[in-house]
Amino acid sequence: WIIARKYRKEPVQQAGFPGAEVILSQLQTGVPRIRRGFLPDSRMPVREGATIFNSSDEKVGIITSGGYGQSIGKPVSMGYVDIGYDDTNDYHVEIRGKNISLEKVSLPFVKHQYYK
Repeated sequence: WIIARKYRKEPVQQAGFPGAEVILSQLQTGVPRIRRGFLPDSRMPVREGATIFNSSDEKVGIITSGGYGQSIGKPVSMGYVDIGYDDTNDYHVEIRGKNISLEKVSLPFVKHQYYK
């Protein structure tokens, strides 16, 4: 869906679509976190709810989903990272007492092969 340019510049009260207040404020001020794809450095999938840490062991995000990616033959996961910590690729999660490194990758995990 698309938000017309005229609504982006008008006051929220005049925009008149559901969610205008939240969406227009995010367009103006930015969002607090960004969705990212991750490939764990193990065969163990990283599941929903796992906390993402940076190299300084600060909590910087959370995994929202994860499982085994049949198309790429290894575990994949997706999560949100705080904007201030998105400039690095040095992330890890702790699962069952073990630190598992995460590689930040672009989404989608498998490139589209649709051509018109």
